[in-house]
Amino acid sequence: MPVGELHKGLIVCLRQGKTTRRPRSGGVDRRGQIPDMVSIHVRPPEIEDRLMPGHWEGDPIKGKANASAVAPWSSAAVAT
Repeated sequence: MPVGELHKGLIVCLRQGKTTRRPRSGGVDRRGQIPDMVSIHVRPPEIEDRLMPGHWEGDPIKGKANASAVAPWSSAAVAT
């Protein structure tokens, strides 16, 4: 192999220069999308009526500036 041939081959393979600038607003915003999401309104009637104990409910709570979060879970109370 001639002198400098390996260096020329490496230069061709390596990235040179800066990448092109892409704007921040480009593309579609995909945050907050849950695939195959089912609405809370589509529930069996026995859960909605709270006839059976043991079903759980959760309430996510975020703190100031999203610095903290808590999600308390409680068993759904039986209707009396």
